[in-house]
Amino acid sequence: MTVARNLAATGQFQDPFGTHTGPTAHVAPVYTAIFAVAIKIFTVPINVTLAMIVLNALLYGCAAALLPVLSRRVYGPAAPGVAGGILLAVSGWMMPQWEAALSSLLFLVATLAILRTVGAGLWSGAYGSLLY
Repeated sequence: MTVARNLAATGQFQDPFGTHTGPTAHVAPVYTAIFAVAIKIFTVPINVTLAMIVLNALLYGCAAALLPVLSRRVYGPAAPGVAGGILLAVSGWMMPQWEAALSSLLFLVATLAILRTVGAGLWSGAYGSLLY
């Protein structure tokens, strides 16, 4: 939150601990930028909080909706994905890291894209070449 406030106020991605420590790589940049945009748009802290809660609920909802699709691709039946979606929807409010909502959705979309692609081996090979 501190980096998002700094980003919204000064345009600087810095000072994650409330004191001047300079630029940081301590927090995830994409979610922090989204949070900074919400701070700029809504300005009042309670409105920012409500907007982020709604955004996270939408992100978790989309991720939960994609789990049965992933389950059908991997296992055949959708039942494991439905169970996982229910668990994700129920447990989403217990996760203090708000960026987990965005990360889970992005990982699911990436996984489905890789599984759907005819050249999944190409994607896997490209990823492997980046690691080594």
